[in-house]
Amino acid sequence: MGKTSNQAKQQWNAKKYVQLKASIAPDIATAFKAKCLASGVSVASELTRLMGEKPASRRVQKPTVDMYRTRRLRRSGLELLIAHLEAMRDAEREYLNAMPANLETSPMHEAAEQAVSALEDALNSLYDAF
Repeated sequence: MGKTSNQAKQQWNAKKYVQLKASIAPDIATAFKAKCLASGVSVASELTRLMGEKPASRRVQKPTVDMYRTRRLRRSGLELLIAHLEAMRDAEREYLNAMPANLETSPMHEAAEQAVSALEDALNSLYDAF
């Protein structure tokens, strides 16, 4: 691939995308990359999906009401949602537990505690729906 081609791609990417930098524990990053690979999705597309902004070309249609007509389908949808929320809560707890003691009074620690509490509240509501 020529130098001009790479420069053109870099210019296009600079116009269309923003790079974000994140510091993530190596074991979490490795597990995330492995899950993406096993699922056949790129890390970037999975992060984009998790952030809630999907590129227009990859937008997934919202499920129709008919999809959740039966109780069995509603329950399986709830189970999937609960599993995702439990994984998020557990990851947030791990982050909170790994935080150094000198940060226990910091805004980051408080935000992590609030996130865990909010996820637990959401899970309790979903458990009640079951």
